Amino acid sequence: MPLATSSVITSAIERSGLSVVAIFLLAIPGLSYLQWLQDPSLAQENGVLEWLQVSMILFACVMHSGRAGQLDRSSLLFVTHAGLALLTYSFALRELDFEQFGSSPLWLLLEKSLRLIRTVLWLGFFMLMYFRMKVIFSQRAFLFRLPVVWMSLIGGLFLIAGGLFDRQVFSNIAQPSSRFAEEVLELNGYFMILAATFFRSATKPTAARVAHVGHVE
Repeated sequence: MPLATSSVITSAIERSGLSVVAIFLLAIPGLSYLQWLQDPSLAQENGVLEWLQVSMILFACVMHSGRAGQLDRSSLLFVTHAGLALLTYSFALRELDFEQFGSSPLWLLLEKSLRLIRTVLWLGFFMLMYFRMKVIFSQRAFLFRLPVVWMSLIGGLFLIAGGLFDRQVFSNIAQPSSRFAEEVLELNGYFMILAATFFRSATKPTAARVAHVGHVE
């Protein structure tokens, strides 16, 4: 198949995928709101929305880890997916409330072990970033064009917006409504980070050939 034809088909598929993502971004808050009107506990601590967030972000962690595993360890795309895998792992630890599983010392040990692993992984990732910073900066335009990057950034904006409601910046909004807005915005944010893993342009040869340490083709 000619390269131009393949590119057109890929673009069409990705455009269709973006339409599906947009529909979900509208459906998630809409359906959640209708259910919340019937059952306000939906948005409470350790409620259904929080468990959906945990499930979604863990799935995103697995997917980004899998994408990273398909790439050359010296590529910027590996750094991108590995960084997102680590970020989603950190988000999952933030969302998980180990105390709800019981008072057994084993749960406390598991939580501390997972947090220690997170710290070690972040230190390793920062070292990796330090040695590749010049190449990353030189390829910033390429990276920001990748769906996995800009979709994850949009997801981050949803999370920031959710954080504003968590801190009750909007004091004129009732606490239950503020809580619901926080949980739905975070759910949309995690969905965007997960959805970004399904756009495979970041693992195509045309993208993967860019950005090795000390060498740019």
